[in-house]
Amino acid sequence: MACITLSNIDSNLTCSEQDNMGGLVPKLIYGYYDEVATWPEFPEPTESSSILTLSLENAGALVGSIVMDTGKRAFTLEFTEDTGSFSVAPQGDAGSLSFLYTLTFINKRIRKKIFGFMNAAKNRKMFFIVQDSNGVYYLMGDKFRGARLTSGDGAVTGTAATDANQTTLVFTYTSPRALVYVGDTDDLLTPASST
Repeated sequence: MACITLSNIDSNLTCSEQDNMGGLVPKLIYGYYDEVATWPEFPEPTESSSILTLSLENAGALVGSIVMDTGKRAFTLEFTEDTGSFSVAPQGDAGSLSFLYTLTFINKRIRKKIFGFMNAAKNRKMFFIVQDSNGVYYLMGDKFRGARLTSGDGAVTGTAATDANQTTLVFTYTSPRALVYVGDTDDLLTPASST
């Protein structure tokens, strides 16, 4: 039984998709994993005439939004323009494939606040909402797993006066599916009220 209905995929882009830029918008949304009250769901097939169907389009997007716990909120982090990258890569063996999401960004100049962020994220599950330069959002984190700070270059002063003094951070998250995020990116930035 096929859960996802196949369809033709052609090279024709919509008018809005004619603009195609690499890179990330240099502003992330982030928060503590354990302060999320509700996570978006993975797309599921619907039953129609006793047949399960899920279109390719719907199979590529999360359903719903992140909602924070009462009194909690997400935050933004701005990084140096044209230094961020994001990838979604298949990993694992046949029968147990998953997708590794990797976020890398650089903040020019070593500073206390970035070290504080590194200390806050160290060994903690986090979530990130990343926006690419085409306006597509990606969520790192789900109700089972969070994004984690991984080892990397970290903070380097450089050697010569003309070298970059910077902090490079890398976060990874493993998901059973490759999905975009189409949920809220505004309300979660203010403390959630009880409903």
